[in-house]
Amino acid sequence: MLMAEGALPFLWLPVWLYFISDHPRDAKWISREEKDFLETTLQREAGELEPAKKISLGRAFLQPAVFVMLAVCFLYNSASYGCNTFLTEGLRAAATISPACKPACCLPYLTWSPPLSWCSSRGIRTGRASDAVTLLLFMP
Repeated sequence: MLMAEGALPFLWLPVWLYFISDHPRDAKWISREEKDFLETTLQREAGELEPAKKISLGRAFLQPAVFVMLAVCFLYNSASYGCNTFLTEGLRAAATISPACKPACCLPYLTWSPPLSWCSSRGIRTGRASDAVTLLLFMP
């Protein structure tokens, strides 16, 4: 199973390379007007950017955002390991459950699909995807 999951990105790679373009001028599915608009917008935004400041690697690792990311990563991994541990124990116990009760295993997916869809569509609509993701992280 692990090999099959690891192979999926390599199966998806040719599809991605064929259909996804790195630059608007290479995209076949965008109209000429949209390409021109995107090109001029990208050039204007590139000109407005400040040049990157050179800082040492040590100073880069001491920025507050790094510590926030470390905390989020730690909590996310702790939750994942905890879920995996309890899930395997639950599945072991579920082997003795009657087949009529096993469809209840899909209830969490059915319960969380609507909020996940709502948050992602809200993030896309408002252009503030980080707010939608933050909301999902605080959901029980």
